[in-house]
Amino acid sequence: MQPVDGSYLHSVLKSVFGKSAFRSCQEDIIRAALEGYDLLVLLPTGHGKSLTYQLPAVATKSPFGVTIVVSPLIALMKSQLDGLLGNEKIHAAALHGQLSTADRQRVLMDLTSSAPQTRLLYVSPELCATPAFRKMLTKMAVRGAVARFVIDEAHCCVEWGLDFRPSYKELRYMREEFPSVPITALTATASETVQRGIVEMLGLDTPRLKKFTTSVNRPNLHYEVKYFTTHNYERDIIPNLVKFLTEYKARRESVEASLQNQEGSTDAAALAWLRRRKSSGAGIIYCRKKSTVELVAQALQSAGFGANAYHAGLSQEHRDNVLSEWLANTPGFEVVVATVAFGMGIDKEDVRFVIHADLPGSVESYYQASGRAGRDGKGARCILYYSREDRDRVLALNRGKGVGGGDEEEVVRKRYSNTQEEPSSIAVGLRWLVQYCENTNSCRHLYLCGYFEKEVPQTPSAEWCHYACDYCKDARAVSNRSKVLAEESMDYYQFYY
Repeated sequence: MQPVDGSYLHSVLKSVFGKSAFRSCQEDIIRAALEGYDLLVLLPTGHGKSLTYQLPAVATKSPFGVTIVVSPLIALMKSQLDGLLGNEKIHAAALHGQLSTADRQRVLMDLTSSAPQTRLLYVSPELCATPAFRKMLTKMAVRGAVARFVIDEAHCCVEWGLDFRPSYKELRYMREEFPSVPITALTATASETVQRGIVEMLGLDTPRLKKFTTSVNRPNLHYEVKYFTTHNYERDIIPNLVKFLTEYKARRESVEASLQNQEGSTDAAALAWLRRRKSSGAGIIYCRKKSTVELVAQALQSAGFGANAYHAGLSQEHRDNVLSEWLANTPGFEVVVATVAFGMGIDKEDVRFVIHADLPGSVESYYQASGRAGRDGKGARCILYYSREDRDRVLALNRGKGVGGGDEEEVVRKRYSNTQEEPSSIAVGLRWLVQYCENTNSCRHLYLCGYFEKEVPQTPSAEWCHYACDYCKDARAVSNRSKVLAEESMDYYQFYY
């Protein structure tokens, strides 16, 4: 294939997507896609993964060709489509259960035509597994109408980790039945083990595979662990959340008051500093169980904060309303209290804090969820509430012993109820996360990079993270705070050591 003309790519970037320059390694990824390579792309949240397949879909000079984008959530499909609506130069569509019959028929009619106008088609992995969809793909492929398969959130195809989706395993047929169609696998981050799992599960062609990664370091995020002896919501967690939000609200109001006082000032530097510190107030609080999501949301509302619950047990209308109002920074909707699925693929740049009120199931899960903060490059806080009591609760989950009916409990129970497979692979990610929490002698940023990257900087950690973690800011205070942790559980050592 002929080399891709760089000036042409920049022209498409500006004329179709309204952007003046590529970010990070976007241009190299796009070139490789247009040259027909299989791709494994690991870019942190907010680094423009979507453009790496959207631009090739419209930049190809073929008269037609549909890029099939597999997306795990309808909300994610809607978010992507909303960002493309109104752009007449990008023909995008989706197929999912919430489409009207008329819209569905319109999309299908185009896809089955001799020259489809659709360039991007968003679908769920469950739809991809249906005989009807596979039959349609076969007919499209015969006509040369399938340009590329894109697997978004590709880490979901690997059998360890709480994000696993069984339907993702079925996607391997795309390589087996359509070997000439290139595949792009996208994720925010993945360990070397998970990367190998993605390549194997999807059947990526190693000789024709290009891998693109950037550092997982996010120096604008301030990582912090808060320690508790016990993990009682009424006594420990909720009072701490109220304290945090009270202090955070006071800081916001102070900045806004200072800005008002400085209006008309000739001190440009002072005004710029205050404007950088001005915050939308938007944040996310993650809880493991739907019941605790409701408990926390109600308690924070009673304390006078704009907190709203979001989980799978609520109506679609309620969830859509909470999401749209939160995205719009509507007063009374500053904080979303949610289970872990909330936020995947949602494009909101000004999230100023992400708090995990419970220990997530793995380092990957924590990094991806906390990475939803600070996508605008400004400072944001990522706080994890940790107790050994909660650690042992998650340990039970990873053994397949549910302890209370939460979303993560249900995932683990379903996964191992009909199999002899031991969930020991999941335990690796949890062990690293526990060590991250109990670590009181090194930078949080360096620790996360040490898990995901082969090489980490050898520079002093405080200089590297710019004091953007509790350890680098005050190592002695972290050590002192950790002393409240309860005595070690023998069960933990028997399981891991």
